[in-house]
Amino acid sequence: MKRLVIVFNGHSSKYARVKSEILDRIKIDWTGYEIDQSKDVDGNAVELAKFIKFGDRLISAGGDGTATICANAMIISGKSELELGALPYGNFNDMARCFKRLSLDDITSAEVKTVDAYPLDVSVDGKHRRYGVCYFTVGLLAESTEIFDHAKIRFKLQQKKNSISYSLRVLVAWYVRNYHRRFMPRAFKLNGRTIKNATDYAAMNCTSAAGVLRDRHHYYRGTQFLSATTNLKNIFRLIGFIGWSVIWQVPGCASEKDVIEFTKPARVEIQGEGEYFWVNVKRNITITKSQQPIKIITR
Repeated sequence: MKRLVIVFNGHSSKYARVKSEILDRIKIDWTGYEIDQSKDVDGNAVELAKFIKFGDRLISAGGDGTATICANAMIISGKSELELGALPYGNFNDMARCFKRLSLDDITSAEVKTVDAYPLDVSVDGKHRRYGVCYFTVGLLAESTEIFDHAKIRFKLQQKKNSISYSLRVLVAWYVRNYHRRFMPRAFKLNGRTIKNATDYAAMNCTSAAGVLRDRHHYYRGTQFLSATTNLKNIFRLIGFIGWSVIWQVPGCASEKDVIEFTKPARVEIQGEGEYFWVNVKRNITITKSQQPIKIITR
């Protein structure tokens, strides 16, 4: 039996459920890694990479941020025969949804089904910044996720059962207050093509983003991902984009590599799986696929 490593965030809005439904319930031997609040996603990934051993099975008992830490740690550790199972204890749970919303019993079974997933790989000015299994966005949608770090919002998320409904209402209110701002340079190039007045760039690798946006392809299985740009400064454009993305899929096209080029230095926000970071871009942002897959448990 593989060593089980349960990765959890003791300060998350769903920690009480994680403790009662996972940590207090599991009946087989396990070891834990609690996310360090003094470190960001990348810092925790480095520490977790040191903690895990060859052949471990990681259980992400949290939201997409916790799963992202696990995925990054698996790649940068350089250790083989690792497995990851994502349990849905976050607001949107895109990782868990993409891989069939597993239960604790599913993940702790002696025999599990896994799929090789190739995460997105984001670099800024030629320097690797982060891997993401599900998606990355740059611009308005990325900046909107900061609202969930406000203490008042986090407290309310802890009290509400239907957190995704509340989260969407919070995002709509944020949009009304901020849609007029500029989130990306007025013009930039995407793979040599000039894009003007876009508020957002998105790269999707899985079938779900932010709990509601959809794609009909399992891009994580291969070398491609869905690439899209859009202008969401108009409420009607936003409604159209969200509506089409929910009913059908995010409008875009398949790509193996995207290079976003800025004509002059710019400061923008990048967000993946709900975890954001600001970057000062001198030349470009590059999105490709990791050449190394990770094994993710599914049904």
